[in-house]
Amino acid sequence: MRMDGSGVVARKAKTTADDPIKQAEAAGASRTHGRGSKQLWKVYSKGATLLSGVLTLQLTRSLWQLATRKKAPNAPEHPDFDIREALMWAVLSGVTAELVKVAVSRKTAQYWVRSTGNLPPNMEPLKK
Repeated sequence: MRMDGSGVVARKAKTTADDPIKQAEAAGASRTHGRGSKQLWKVYSKGATLLSGVLTLQLTRSLWQLATRKKAPNAPEHPDFDIREALMWAVLSGVTAELVKVAVSRKTAQYWVRSTGNLPPNMEPLKK
């Protein structure tokens, strides 16, 4: 952010140099076509999903231990496990899973764009 002469705070505009997808769109990128490209994207996508799962479990366990000073539960569905802790575990793991999934998926798509110059298969350019 910066202040102009009138004291109004103006936000710095994000340039296309900051975003590889916008760079690809500006260069005329379109959807990737072809069976080989779609299959390769499926491999990338599945790999990102697996990576997200591993990262989620490790991050959730670390956050749980940091917040509660207890070891993360192995079986929160067990009847002897406190219901409040089971619900908190469910919320924490759900939120963490979605955040990690979005972050890893975005990075995978950005890598695809940098590597191929095109958006991944079945991903349309955003309408402005």
